[in-house]
Amino acid sequence: MAAAYEVREDIAVITLDNPPVNGLGFDTRRDLVEGVQRAGEDDAIRAIVVTGAGKAFSGGTDTQEFNTPKALQEPIVLSTINQVEASSKPVIAAIHGVALGVGLELAMGCHYRVATPDARLALPEVRLGLMPGAGGTQRLPRAIGVPRALAMILSGDSFPSADFADTALIQALIEGDLVDGACDFARRVAIPAAAEGRMPRLRDLGVETDGVALAIEQARAGIAHTSPQLLAPAHCIDAIEAATTDPFEQGMRRERESFLTLLESPQARALRHGLTSEREAGKVDGLPADVTPAPLDVIAVVGEAGHGLDLAQVAARAGYTVLWFNTADGAVTVAAAAAAAADSANAGAPGTAADDAPDTLDSLTQVADLAALADADLVIVTSQPGMDPDLPLFEDLDELMKPHAILAADAATTDIDALASFTQRPDKVVALHGCRSSLGVGVLEVGRGKHTDDRTVATALAFAKRVELPAVVCVGLNGLIGERMRRRYGRHVESLQDRGVPLARIIHALGAFGFDPPPLLPDMAPEAVAPDTSGIDDAKIVEYLMCGLVNEASHLLDEGIAQRASDIDLVCLKGYGFPAHTGGPLCYAHERGLDCMVASLLEHGESSPIETHDWVPSPLLVRLASEGRRFD
Repeated sequence: MAAAYEVREDIAVITLDNPPVNGLGFDTRRDLVEGVQRAGEDDAIRAIVVTGAGKAFSGGTDTQEFNTPKALQEPIVLSTINQVEASSKPVIAAIHGVALGVGLELAMGCHYRVATPDARLALPEVRLGLMPGAGGTQRLPRAIGVPRALAMILSGDSFPSADFADTALIQALIEGDLVDGACDFARRVAIPAAAEGRMPRLRDLGVETDGVALAIEQARAGIAHTSPQLLAPAHCIDAIEAATTDPFEQGMRRERESFLTLLESPQARALRHGLTSEREAGKVDGLPADVTPAPLDVIAVVGEAGHGLDLAQVAARAGYTVLWFNTADGAVTVAAAAAAAADSANAGAPGTAADDAPDTLDSLTQVADLAALADADLVIVTSQPGMDPDLPLFEDLDELMKPHAILAADAATTDIDALASFTQRPDKVVALHGCRSSLGVGVLEVGRGKHTDDRTVATALAFAKRVELPAVVCVGLNGLIGERMRRRYGRHVESLQDRGVPLARIIHALGAFGFDPPPLLPDMAPEAVAPDTSGIDDAKIVEYLMCGLVNEASHLLDEGIAQRASDIDLVCLKGYGFPAHTGGPLCYAHERGLDCMVASLLEHGESSPIETHDWVPSPLLVRLASEGRRFD
């Protein structure tokens, strides 16, 4: 059973049970509806409590059912909520852990909601290019007011239930056992109210109109400034506005129409692809399932001040013992290095050295003698961007380290086989490169060589999981995935400049497309004043650069450097600021059509002043285009 049914005297308790977060998949929806109907037909039952098993009320949609027939099989989510709301017995949602997306919409369809004080509530659909589609834009403004509903829906952020204890969204906060507290609430409040004919529904509440026009105006101005490329936020605002002007059922129809429009939009497909890419990351073809990762307790990071502290700090935050050896001349403390990193980081951006330093500096131990790293289980050697690790240093560490310890290079340009040839442990050599966007380290590239053994790869993946980074395994030959893409991008930026496009124009065009910030090479400073003599518009600039990236990505797949298309997209999305609403370069290529990409490459090859081989379509791209197939 995906929803268990239990009777506690005069109350039916229905427990959603679909691990890991009680997503509202078909089986769960069916069992919930059957439980509500069963309770309604039992004269001994006077109220119904709906709660979740494990650590959550409901995490929302069952993502395993994306793009499957079960997602649209009755009862769909909307029908399920309608049947709960229409129950002849009062239904109390007992919320703990999280109530996200349709999980919160289900709770809002219940007659009452009680929660633990630390439960978190969110409608995060906008982050997938969608909007609440089961009443969220209509019930939430009635429950908490339009300004707060706008903030919650447009951000997709989660908020503690205690924030809503003064609203119709949460009627009671429960300390102690949640279900016992919900049953007590039912007997004290819900059952007596039902006996008097009162079955409160959020749909029946009016919407407070004071200040609404200004809040909506400000919300529209805000999204025009922060996310002009995105479709979903505007649809969310329109639907919330409809809640203030239209009857509930009319507002629901408008919400549903907008939801279905967004569901089939390229942006929503791209954002779902990004989610799927992250879920698929780390799956390695040919890696036996029974390989046991090596134990990692002590991690050492070797590098210059300002470099390598990203991975050092995420490791410390995850509870590892972290040693840091500074290879630069002069004594530089961990604190000074963190300050240097903070100066170049986005102030306050999650995951950056600046953000993490206060919490993790105490966990970093600086050592002055390389011999102090002898007992480390993993040593990560960092280097300046665009440079390979110091080979003599690698040899020294190889001599020093325990026989089974792993020696890793945090360098995007690394040829792992060449590096491993300087050691006596080629099977324990791997690249661990933290790709960094403006939001901090977003993905870990694991570059393996021909001698890297399965246990080393499994250990690297276990490290990534513990530090909560998605990991992409690739072949570490002549640069990892991100570095190969960056090189191609850099050459084409230079080509555009040779054609008279100022770098400032390129930055502007990419920013308008959604890059944040545009992934420019460190030594490419925009010109102070540079006339545009190219006659190339912003859309053409973006298309020119995207064609080069798609072609390079196709080469990476054809050469066996990358295992799957979604891995390349994930590296670009999480590590290089690629616009999430495009899904990454190869998702972008699918939306445009691979035949169109081939044609564009040939066109650019005829007019480009740089190496013509850059514009020769990769054999894989040509083959897939001719066969009408996709990269994945």
